[in-house]
Amino acid sequence: MSQSPIATEEQTPEQAYLDAWQQLAKRIQRGQSFSGRERNCVFLNTRGSQFADVSAATGLDHIDDSRAIAFTDWDQDGDLDLWLANRTGPRIRFLRNDVVNDNHSLIFDLIGDPRKNCPRDAIGARVTLVLDSQDDQSEAPSRSIVRTLTAGDGYLSQSSKRLFFGVPAGTVPQRVEVRWPGSSDVEIFADLALDQAYRLRQGTGTVEQIEPRTVAPLTSTPLATSLPLETDVTRVWRSKQDAVTPFDYENLEGRPNALSNVHRGPLVVTLWASWCGPCIEELNLLTQRADELKQAGAFVLALNVEALEDPESGQAMRQQASEILINMQFPFAGGMATDAVVKEFDRLRKSALYREDPLPIPVSFLIDARGNLRVIYSGSLDVDQLLEDLQFLDVDEEQQKNRSVPFAGRWGESLFVTNPISIANIYREERQFSDAVEYLQRFVAREQTPADGDSSVNARRQRMRLADVHYLLGRLSLDQQDTQAALDSLKQSLGLNPQHDQALIALAEVMMRAGRADLAEQSLQRVLSRRPRDPRLWTQLGLAQLSSQKLSEAIESFQKALEADPNWLSAANNLAWLWATHPDEQFRRGAQAVELAQQNLERLPQRPDFLDTLAAAYAETGDFSQAIEFAESALERAKALGQVENAAQIQQRLELYRESHPYRQSLDP
Repeated sequence: MSQSPIATEEQTPEQAYLDAWQQLAKRIQRGQSFSGRERNCVFLNTRGSQFADVSAATGLDHIDDSRAIAFTDWDQDGDLDLWLANRTGPRIRFLRNDVVNDNHSLIFDLIGDPRKNCPRDAIGARVTLVLDSQDDQSEAPSRSIVRTLTAGDGYLSQSSKRLFFGVPAGTVPQRVEVRWPGSSDVEIFADLALDQAYRLRQGTGTVEQIEPRTVAPLTSTPLATSLPLETDVTRVWRSKQDAVTPFDYENLEGRPNALSNVHRGPLVVTLWASWCGPCIEELNLLTQRADELKQAGAFVLALNVEALEDPESGQAMRQQASEILINMQFPFAGGMATDAVVKEFDRLRKSALYREDPLPIPVSFLIDARGNLRVIYSGSLDVDQLLEDLQFLDVDEEQQKNRSVPFAGRWGESLFVTNPISIANIYREERQFSDAVEYLQRFVAREQTPADGDSSVNARRQRMRLADVHYLLGRLSLDQQDTQAALDSLKQSLGLNPQHDQALIALAEVMMRAGRADLAEQSLQRVLSRRPRDPRLWTQLGLAQLSSQKLSEAIESFQKALEADPNWLSAANNLAWLWATHPDEQFRRGAQAVELAQQNLERLPQRPDFLDTLAAAYAETGDFSQAIEFAESALERAKALGQVENAAQIQQRLELYRESHPYRQSLDP
């Protein structure tokens, strides 16, 4: 059973959620479980302080990756049946309750009256069933059972909206009390018989018996096709065509040879080793069926990997591989895999499979005439399957997708209108940047950019939508530290929508990374003309001006940020820093810098940059003992956080304070 985590450090709920997904993703990539192969658990309320684990006794302990459960009296026999949804097969289970006992039931369907401030669905109604004991000697002649009508009662699930009451043997219903939403009054309904379903309408005080519906028979439907047996041999047809990076390998004479020189048509590259029995068997099969493969236009390149395990014996390994291929009269090309070859095929395999297990031996790769990877065969290669695959290298996109799955089905892409920004942001949150980029690029490739002269409403909307997509592509490039790609995407975004504020802000970030603070200022000024009360923008402008050594202008920008939001800590810290360290005396405000820096530390007392600023402010006022104390604290925190460069700068300022010198901001170009 999954266990709840124990918090070991403070995190925001959002960060904790994303970190958990990252850990889960890493487990899956390592081939570990996504809560799969764990038995479902059922707990019985023993009416005391504990629950009993009755998972096995009830027969509900299936080894499913279950996600959602819903309760309903499906067969209308007076007990609750279960519908169970799983993440993996079987995707859904119906579990019929056939337990035999002497108990009874009552079911109520509530209808509220909107004229009485109650929603028609009566969500929130509190229903109390009062039961009388048939035993005159009972110490408790009556008892009550309470249910509340809710919307949604579990993860991704909604049980029947009818309220189900189990009635213990030896008791009879006396009345049912309903406290409707929007009212403090209790309405009473009587005249109840066991094992019935009733409709309760607000304000009537009378029950309406619900006639049983016709129960649709449920029969097990066999699968349209048989599932593949579990095996170590796998085949992955790539619906997305990945280009194989050109590489050189060593031929059996020890000379480098380019992959492009091997064959102009479809090529099968197989990695093998002499100690691998399935590898030798595979090479023999390829030899025996060489004529069929050549007739299909294919060629084989067999690359031995053993020299990579022991580079010093490379020549001996090459000689051994050559003898094996000559003895079996291998009719195709052979050679020795280099480290670059193995890394390229490992990259291609990992791009196709989310699970990141080691590259197996043998493994084969079918590359088409255009140099794109089309199929990956892990384990012994099935030559019949290879010959079949060769016939489908040039089929259309729909057939490519159909061959990428193990059995036939219907594709639902056309049935859903998706938001590319939302989907790409999910990838981005999980730091799957390449998947996000690929998804957005596919969207852009499908969409048509409106003509320049088209000023229709639809054209304007399409430009704005595409501008948003190109902006997000720019952000993703920044996430991956690819400044040039970010610049290209942001220019496309602004070309479609020149007033795209987020693209202008991101462009400013790109310009700052490129050392062009002047261009960053221009972008931020354009946005500030429309958003003059945004403290974040004023702070970013101040930082750009600070980078350009425009210290006086930076002071003004930080002050405007604090006018917009007095609690904007970044602006406050930078303003206090300039008041303490400005090289021009007319701009220094030592006492005000101390006050502002102290306010920051009250909010975040462990920030090394805030401690550093307060130390500089005290030094400006001539209080060097305090400056030394806070500089030492800043240095300790910076080292603890691994901020090597920051720690070195604080150390230099600390030495100045020990010599009773304040620090001055440099104006170096």
